[in-house]
Amino acid sequence: MIKQQSSNLIGTAFILLVASMIIGQYFQDLSFYINSQSFDVKSSQDIKQIKNNSDVRVFLPLDFEQSIGISFLSDREFILTPFKGSSLSLIYVTEGPIVVGTEKLLDSPVLGRTVKSDFADAWQVNGKSLKLKVIYQKQGFTLPDDAIVVYSAQKKMPSLWLSFIAFISLIYILWQVKSLFLFISSSIQSKKG
Repeated sequence: MIKQQSSNLIGTAFILLVASMIIGQYFQDLSFYINSQSFDVKSSQDIKQIKNNSDVRVFLPLDFEQSIGISFLSDREFILTPFKGSSLSLIYVTEGPIVVGTEKLLDSPVLGRTVKSDFADAWQVNGKSLKLKVIYQKQGFTLPDDAIVVYSAQKKMPSLWLSFIAFISLIYILWQVKSLFLFISSSIQSKKG
């Protein structure tokens, strides 16, 4: 009986965690879509003023000599290119290989969405979690704790699928909160009576 209850409690806590993450992702995407202001980065001093999940235009040149290419088993490739003078605190991430000669297409200003590391010490880029500290450590570099990634992202509403899942997640959380409230109030009533 106790084993069953603890298993139910762990399962519920896990589902609540996942539901919270889905809702957080939904509101993050929605706030990026709604935000109409763009922040200009013209010098390395401006990097510290960049906020997470904002729209930026970076006028610093890209340092292609410091680029690192990574690939995953899912056949996704990313190119990590720091901006000159940023000391790896501002990195531009492109998906797919950069063909020789196409670097000129990435001249400044570089437009994109910013992302800082999450609680798992990873940067979410186009739905892929990148462990940049580990990647740069393997290359012999130390990535600053406040490193920011810029990547090309369209301003669009969150998908209907994500909206639906976020709505269901919100309903589940509210139902669990109501169940907890009813449990607490019945426990208080039983102690009084």
